[in-house]
Amino acid sequence: SFFSEETKQEFKIEPHYAIDPQLICSSGDHNFWILDKSDLSLKRITPTQSKVLVDGLIDQKQFSHTPEFIFMREYQNFLFAIDQHSGILIFNSLVKQIKKISVKEIEYLNFLGEELYYKQNDNLFFYNLFDASTREIPVDPACQFLLLTDARKFLIYENKIDIFKNP
Repeated sequence: SFFSEETKQEFKIEPHYAIDPQLICSSGDHNFWILDKSDLSLKRITPTQSKVLVDGLIDQKQFSHTPEFIFMREYQNFLFAIDQHSGILIFNSLVKQIKKISVKEIEYLNFLGEELYYKQNDNLFFYNLFDASTREIPVDPACQFLLLTDARKFLIYENKIDIFKNP
């Protein structure tokens, strides 16, 4: 089988890492980012050495609401976090927020080369991470998830997947 049910390694999130862990994502080969909901802190940890490598707070003054983080991912040494109400927050590797893309009701985000892309309503929006240029393309409203690679485009529906070659 492609997926193994066997646990390769287990790591317990101790309270000294996060009191109320909300999200976790990988950082490099053996490290993790943890978003602690209790104080809105982000910690980059190395479980093999049981160390906190980076620890920082998300500025709570920027929110006029209680943040609802739903997704977090590291890409090209930046950390991206989606808040349901205010959009995509981008942090450098020292947890300094460097950008906020103010968009609401994002369905997902992903990356293609130097572009971040996300689906909102029936469009796929692209944001260039280096020059901040943007573009958008329409997406079939029935498509639940769209994955782009250099060679292929995967449109994922409830009961099927369409795969196309990228031009």
